[in-house]
Amino acid sequence: MTTINDSFPTIDHARRRFTFEHLVPTSVCLAGQGAGGADIDIRISYQTHVFSRRHEGGSAAFTLRDEAGLLRQFCEERYENSLTLPDICRRMVEDNYLTWQSLDKNKASNLAVSGPVLISGLNDLVVYYLFPSRSDQHNVELVVKSAYQKDIDFNHIKRKYNVRQLVKKVHFQQIRVP
Repeated sequence: MTTINDSFPTIDHARRRFTFEHLVPTSVCLAGQGAGGADIDIRISYQTHVFSRRHEGGSAAFTLRDEAGLLRQFCEERYENSLTLPDICRRMVEDNYLTWQSLDKNKASNLAVSGPVLISGLNDLVVYYLFPSRSDQHNVELVVKSAYQKDIDFNHIKRKYNVRQLVKKVHFQQIRVP
């Protein structure tokens, strides 16, 4: 799915108001990294899974529909983590973090953690995909599907890439990754 969310509606839940201005799409430029020294402009956008979790049926929690139309449950913990997500994703590209692919329920995703060093243990995980942009202002779209904490053993992840390597692959080959 290649959804670019420009905004999310405000959520009133548990006597609190949750807004999403922090999750408006942002841009990152890889200066001089394109063909003939041109820039590669990347738009970073987010999906509802960065502030929601699987619906647990019958729960009193605020529910919403995700990009596939499936029922999700608003998660205050994920929402709080999403407040720092734009900065993490910008640094992920600018500082060329390590990334890897993973299969989950027969779907492949790119994964990265919130820092440039891979340390086994509990990590803030970013799940994303990349594809060529149809926008005149951008070359590549980086869509964050989800973000949550997960215990990761990096000794079991053999094949790692750099984020810029994948961005360039998308840009030059005009393919989606994964």
